[in-house]
Amino acid sequence: MTGRILIPLYECPFDNRLLDVAQQIIKSGRACLQVAFFRVEPANGRIFGSEVATGAGTDEQELEAAGAAITAEIRVQLEKWASEHNYRVTDEYDPEFAFQVSFTEHIGDPTAALTLMGRLSDLIICFRPNRASGASQRIFDTALSATGRLTLVVPKNPPDEILKHVVIAWDGSLQISHVLAQATSFLRTAGRVSIFCYPDANVDMGLSQLMQYLACHGITARQIESRHLKSIGESLIEAAKTKQASLLLMGAYGHTRMHEFFLGGVTRHLLKHTTVPLLMAH
Repeated sequence: MTGRILIPLYECPFDNRLLDVAQQIIKSGRACLQVAFFRVEPANGRIFGSEVATGAGTDEQELEAAGAAITAEIRVQLEKWASEHNYRVTDEYDPEFAFQVSFTEHIGDPTAALTLMGRLSDLIICFRPNRASGASQRIFDTALSATGRLTLVVPKNPPDEILKHVVIAWDGSLQISHVLAQATSFLRTAGRVSIFCYPDANVDMGLSQLMQYLACHGITARQIESRHLKSIGESLIEAAKTKQASLLLMGAYGHTRMHEFFLGGVTRHLLKHTTVPLLMAH
């Protein structure tokens, strides 16, 4: 892969597992990793990544100092990771270096900054959102719904080889076509590619065309058998586990009028129950 990968940080100030996943995906070519740390303004409440919270007797200067300390620690850890992986830490893109990583900090509501940065990235990598955390959910929602880019959602313990066996959850939808259009470079370097297609006459009709589309991009894929005995989400999780999938490609379904219905049922089920990384687009 060649291009820019955005890694937003929020409640975990620095976690090299996200950078390690990015490193697996890149493999060769040129790559720019952009690490962005989002934290709230001290006056507005808890600083992302800190246990400090506003309240009676809490000084805003102390909160700002705590946030600055977190930022400084991120820089230290990022420099360490970069030196171990032969990356150059830069403030802005330098064409002389094939592998480089930059760091930015954003204070306040992350929506606007993340939207712009995401739209100018080729891939966004983040941890699975925590329903108890408004920060992680807001980051995830923005990345998936506002950028138009691929979002890779990884569990806390991602696989050692994320492209070992990639499974495409095919349903003929516009959303999965968006994923495929942006993910061909990943699929070409995958060790194995399979297609999960829940039994449905209309979807089955497009399966052979999907295989032809992949073949045109130099990708060979095989179908995974599935049955109607369980729901789509349950069947997909079972197939991923049985076939030892390392990555699932799927579309995310949005309902823009009401936030609580932002994700479709299958997407919500996968986010809640599977331990396999998900590569999605809306």
